Parts: sequence; structure tokens; C-alpha cells
Amino acid sequence: MQPYSSILIPHGPSRLAGRLYIPQKPSAGVVIAHGLDSSMQSSKLNSLAKGLMDTGLAALLFDHAGCGDSPGSQRDTTLSTRRDEFLHAAAELQRRLGHKPIMYAGSSMGGAAALLAAHEKAPAALAAWVAPIDLDDCWTRITNGPLPPDMPGMAADRSRHDMKKVLASISRVLFIYAENDDVVPPEPNAQLAYDLTQEPKELWVAPGADHVFSDPATRAEVIERTVKWFNGFTSST
Repeated sequence: MQPYSSILIPHGPSRLAGRLYIPQKPSAGVVIAHGLDSSMQSSKLNSLAKGLMDTGLAALLFDHAGCGDSPGSQRDTTLSTRRDEFLHAAAELQRRLGHKPIMYAGSSMGGAAALLAAHEKAPAALAAWVAPIDLDDCWTRITNGPLPPDMPGMAADRSRHDMKKVLASISRVLFIYAENDDVVPPEPNAQLAYDLTQEPKELWVAPGADHVFSDPATRAEVIERTVKWFNGFTSST
């Protein structure tokens, strides 16, 4: 039996597919966004969701438009669409949990979406894994890679987002980066992220780790640190 329920998240005239992990009496909820070319089937994100549920927090994973089980075209993806889809998922989780605190999490481009969403509607806490802060550098690395994405709207949309302004508005954030990440390298992203956000905040660069935290021990520590971070804000929100 799966530890989650499959749900649909209202998103304009369409719906986004979601997985809701929910304990009997959740103290808060966490919305979790996947990376650029990933989905809510990500094993590490499902492990995070299960870890959160086991400590009394609800967790909502969802597929961005054109990914996994959500309709739409991935070709239409921009940072703005990812941000807006994240906010729709957060609104749905808030609707289901009533007045319980809502927190944000995201991996890679999902981390960027979570940060942009936080600039629009502040969460009780936030965790961003390998989130690109230098957007131009990240996009150059992706488009020069072996499988460059076909997302023509991304270039123009990127310039609409001032990440320095976004970060300056955010607090209660945990940043996790990977020492050997060749997609979102910790320099300059990690230091920019930490320097520009407000307290309380925390930064950890996982030693020897790659972009997806493929080492099981490292992945377990990333999840443990994230679960602990969120649980630290359930009683103070």
C-alpha cells in the first residue's frame, strides 16, 4: 500500500497531479517541487516526503505542467510558470490543512521555484536543494549539456526575475548544495544564497556530493537535515 494519496491540484482550467503524504494529525505542511526535467516520482523527494510524514508533517509532491502525470507541454516551461504552479500547489495544501503553517521545499529548478514563490507568499520555513541563484550561468550549463532542453520562453523570462531582490525578502531558509555539482556549482550559488537572505538561515555544502545526491549516505543526511529544519519551525509559527 502506498504511503500517499493521489490528488489533483486546481491550476486555472487544468489540473496538476500530486501525491499527498499526510499523518493523522499534521502539525504543518510542506510543498515539494521537483527539478527541471524530473517529476514527483523522484526517489529522493519521495523519501523526503515520507520522512516529513513520519515526524508529523504533511508533504505534497506534484508534477509541474508537462511533466510526469500533469497535462501540458514542457516546452512552455519558464521560471514564472514554475513559480505559479508552486503557488497553486501551496494553496491546495493550505486548503486541505486549514490554518496549519505551510512550508516550501524544492530541488534544483524546484528550489528556484520555491524561492520565487516565497517572494510572492512567505512560507513558515523553506529548504532549497542545489537551487540556482546565478540563473544565467545555470542555464548556460544546461543548454551546453548533452541534452539541452527545448524551452524557448525561458531566456526572456529569466531576465524578469531579480534573484538578489528575491533572496533579500526571504528568511527561515535552509540551503543545501553539493561540493562536486557541475550543474549548479556551490560557487557562486551557495555564498550568494546565504549572504543575501535574512536570519534565521543555514547553509550546508555536502562534501563530495553530486547534483542529485546519488550517494545513499549523503542523500540520507540531506533528508535528515531538511526534516530537522522544518520541524524546528512547527512550534514557533
